Amino acid sequence: MKRLIEANVLLKNIINKFGCKPFIEVGNTYEYLDKIIAEAQTAFDIDKVLDQIEDYGKYKGVLMCDDEKCERYIPVSMAKQIVRGKGLGGVLGYLEKEIPSTHICDINK
Repeated sequence: MKRLIEANVLLKNIINKFGCKPFIEVGNTYEYLDKIIAEAQTAFDIDKVLDQIEDYGKYKGVLMCDDEKCERYIPVSMAKQIVRGKGLGGVLGYLEKEIPSTHICDINK
């Protein structure tokens, strides 16, 4: 199961559990875990997803009118595709390129 976590909450929980700011050995040096978490690649950008949904509705949405009010709608299938793109393809880029999968490795090897 894939899931999102709040990085700041994760770090706070680790600090509370161990009572200090944790660090790990990276090669011949040590790195604080908060720096590594802050530099981690974004897995899902909700603001960009919402921007992409709005842009799709604005430029390609289906215009539907009810009495005097008109709004643009997008198909559910397109909204799903935008959400699956995680907001990482750029504005309207969610249709143009594949998002690379993340690389997972064991840092203790």
